[in-house]
Amino acid sequence: YGVEKSVQNTISAQFQCVGAPKLKTVCVAVLIRDKVTVPYTMTWALKRDETCTCKTKGEFRDIANSRLDMEIFEFDLITGYPVRRRKRGITANISGGFENYLGSD
Repeated sequence: YGVEKSVQNTISAQFQCVGAPKLKTVCVAVLIRDKVTVPYTMTWALKRDETCTCKTKGEFRDIANSRLDMEIFEFDLITGYPVRRRKRGITANISGGFENYLGSD
């Protein structure tokens, strides 16, 4: 209790960006992470005297979920105007995210 720990993990993925004929295709990989912050209050009491208490307050922070999406933009070669935009999920090797918490040693 009371020691802050930070751990960094990596995420890697491979994806194919296949273009249609006569169009300029641009693919962008986007990492989306859901951050969670939960405030907490712990109340400590002595077993022999429950009127003797103390409180500890803090915040638990973590990455709840991570995913990779690929956005595919297609443009007309002559005008340069956008023709189509698509989005699809990417299969990735996700070994975690970033954790920041108060842990016990």
